[in-house]
Amino acid sequence: MSNKKHRILVSSQDGLRSPTTYVRLLFYLKKLSNDHEIIYADDLRQIQELHSFSFVVMARSTSKEALRIAEQAKALSIPLIYDIDDYLWKLPEYSKSHQQSFYLDEILTLASVITTPSHRLQKLIQEKFPHLKVQFVPNAGDIDAQQRVALRGVLANSDFFRLPSMRKDFFQSLSHAAKEANQEVILYYFSNDIPHFHNDDPYFKIIWCGIRSYPSYRDMLNFIRPDFALIPLQEDHFNQYKSVIKFAEFAHHGTIGIFSDVEPYSSFIQNEKNGFLAKNNPESWKSTFLKYLNQDTYSRQNMIQQNKEQQVREFSSDKVTNLWKELLGSQSSATVTKEHLPIQATEGTQPIQPNSEFFQLNSNAYEYISDTIEIFQYHTSQISWLCRQTIKLLISKIRSKF
Repeated sequence: MSNKKHRILVSSQDGLRSPTTYVRLLFYLKKLSNDHEIIYADDLRQIQELHSFSFVVMARSTSKEALRIAEQAKALSIPLIYDIDDYLWKLPEYSKSHQQSFYLDEILTLASVITTPSHRLQKLIQEKFPHLKVQFVPNAGDIDAQQRVALRGVLANSDFFRLPSMRKDFFQSLSHAAKEANQEVILYYFSNDIPHFHNDDPYFKIIWCGIRSYPSYRDMLNFIRPDFALIPLQEDHFNQYKSVIKFAEFAHHGTIGIFSDVEPYSSFIQNEKNGFLAKNNPESWKSTFLKYLNQDTYSRQNMIQQNKEQQVREFSSDKVTNLWKELLGSQSSATVTKEHLPIQATEGTQPIQPNSEFFQLNSNAYEYISDTIEIFQYHTSQISWLCRQTIKLLISKIRSKF
């Protein structure tokens, strides 16, 4: 066999995500990817020229575009391998569409080799096309599942509802990006509206999680461990004063954020360094999401690690606890007013130090009195509310009698 690396065009009418296509073709071709450059094409209209290809491989392709590719391959002396399995209705005499039957018949005629997993089907095809080579290629029994891991994402942002003009095409643009990247995506959608779209999309599935309390949402993040998060945000006066809590909580979970390019994120996120920024239109979200999906493993892991380090450095609970400790410490010293300062000593007496038992007793008494006043105020307000409700009830009953 030649050491030359061949360039192979692969297409299937059932789609490259089809389990049948995977079992018949993709599983084996991926194993050969070190020896050959394999180009997968769901839509043959995107392929205009075949000069750069060494082989064309098709599976159950019956479209007019498939016929065009087959004719071009024949003209360029590029071998066409056509795989047809036991779906007999795809053969001409079983097809519902006469035009489809014609295309299939023509494509099979142009093939260099036809592969099939059934000896009976091999014989049938050989009888129909005596001049063609028909190769028996069985279905393997030890392929458990497609070895692709779907990327998991979350969208939990109430501000998304403030973007109705973008929201209409938002999910569609993400689906197109996933398809273009040939990457399955599962989005966990935390919202009170039920998504009536993309539930069966082979590239972009949405799992509706309803609306949840913040603790429940954080528990779900621990459970899902999302790879990415979508944070769309409207540009307005109110939003620019928000915190960057979304970055902090997602960085903690090893989740890469894709943010609207508005404040507070515009000045905080370094695009493609600690996250991604997208303009508030479907086209920008598609291109930005595509950048994330096409990010190589090293760059992705490096971004996750740097974000975790930034989260610990700037947004850790230990850091915030220390800030509160410092704040309370500074305020405690500020509350020592002149009235609480030690009494100045007269001649022949010793001043009372701030750490003396006397000062400690007075401080404890002050805290006790403060707590007592606070409790009294609370109960007073409750009693006042109860009195008002009782008076309203009495007035209502009196009016009903007269």
